[in-house]
Amino acid sequence: MHANGKAWFEMQHTLRGPAWRYQLATEFANGQGRQACAVSDAAIREAVTFFELWRLGPQGQRRAERRYPHIGGAEELWANSTLRARVQLMLLADCEPSEIAGRLGIPPAVVQAVADLHFDVRGMLQATDWILTSVLLPEGDRGRDDLAAEMRLAYYGGRHAALALIDAKSQLPVDPAGQLYTASLLLHAKVQQALEVPLTAEQAPVFMKLYADVRSEDQRIQLEREKLSFRVQRWAQRLALAQARVDLERERLNLERDREPNSGRGTSSVANPATINSPKTTSSPAASGRMVAPSDQAA
Repeated sequence: MHANGKAWFEMQHTLRGPAWRYQLATEFANGQGRQACAVSDAAIREAVTFFELWRLGPQGQRRAERRYPHIGGAEELWANSTLRARVQLMLLADCEPSEIAGRLGIPPAVVQAVADLHFDVRGMLQATDWILTSVLLPEGDRGRDDLAAEMRLAYYGGRHAALALIDAKSQLPVDPAGQLYTASLLLHAKVQQALEVPLTAEQAPVFMKLYADVRSEDQRIQLEREKLSFRVQRWAQRLALAQARVDLERERLNLERDREPNSGRGTSSVANPATINSPKTTSSPAASGRMVAPSDQAA
């Protein structure tokens, strides 16, 4: 791609937002002119052909899906609000398409097509103003304040925040630490959502009550966090004490094992060297102190 083409692509991306390829492809497929440099982009070129085939009716649609299954899958995914939001959160957190595919059970080519056609943000994540004006604010303008707040948290919080938001909607963490983290994250998402809503005179009291409830919930979460921290410390102390007892018992057993051969030497029967070297003598009756009778002598 030559320099002018690259500059043209960057301009379209900046002005049109994350769906710039999708917009260009639909315009070209509808015959609204076609820039020569645009066809050098494979994603745009395939999308144009897909949309042209799709306009031909059922037979053309079957051909389009057979020829470009990844684009058909991307269109189906984008129509699913739940899956679409999860992919958006992970792309805003700069997750790789392969990780998104594995996490959500979607073919990697479909995730890449979504990122190319509908939500091309990874190359603009360093442009904070562009993310705000082209992604976050428009999402709130569409009436999806909850998703806009979650997007903000995923963008600024990164991969771990995005995954926690997704898991909070699909499953409850088993461990207490995970539950506290998820509750805190969802609470901040609600706070962010409330802060972005313009208030009228009638809504102000409702917001003040919401703010009080949020503060109370935040304090409750902080108290639970402190309780959990105290329990963790207690368990750590118990574990250290148990380990110390195990070490002492192992040391005692080693000492007893070392003493066993020494104690055996004192009780072993070893012949006296003096008796071993002296010649054997036959004891006489006299020596034994027994009186010998005459009959014994005659015999």
